[in-house]
Amino acid sequence: MRERFNMRGDVNGGGSRTGGGRGVSWPIIGAVLFFGWLMTGVYTVDEGEQAVITRFGQYNRSTGPGIHMNLPVPFEARQVINVTGQRTETIGFEESANREIRDVPDESLMITGDRNIVQVQFRIYYNIKNAVAFAFNVRQPDLTVSQVAESAMREVIGRRQLEPIITTERGAVELSVEQLMQTTLDEYESGVQVLQVELLVAAAPP
Repeated sequence: MRERFNMRGDVNGGGSRTGGGRGVSWPIIGAVLFFGWLMTGVYTVDEGEQAVITRFGQYNRSTGPGIHMNLPVPFEARQVINVTGQRTETIGFEESANREIRDVPDESLMITGDRNIVQVQFRIYYNIKNAVAFAFNVRQPDLTVSQVAESAMREVIGRRQLEPIITTERGAVELSVEQLMQTTLDEYESGVQVLQVELLVAAAPP
């Protein structure tokens, strides 16, 4: 009898210890989630970059290199833009990863001022001089730069004759395209600075 009584007491005691466990602390979980949400607003801007901050979709401020914090989504959002790195676009051809060149006739074939056809392939180099304008004033700014470059080259080629284009006036063509591009992009308030136009191919088509 005494042994049975002791066994029942052990069982009851064990049951009482198990039942005494505490449940999940929801306030603590909520505090952790809230802190994690706040930390999504912490960000780093490297040298040569600039962050553009919007509040409810509208431009609010810009920040330079360093560690910063903005209000988490949906209150604020950020876009970090490299403003010093050199960007490139190719017109008239496509270059694969192994440097193979493929002509793009729709872009490369142009009509000269003396009604001849010339094949033109060129590369442009540019960077960002105004991050806010680059982020907000032009949709798909990189595509816009390519389109402006092709249009400027067609206009310059259309004012010149075939022979000088492929021989003595290559440098003049590059400079004219660069100036016309910059004027057009400034009219768009695109925030883009054209650094160089490099004419790679200017020849009668095969």
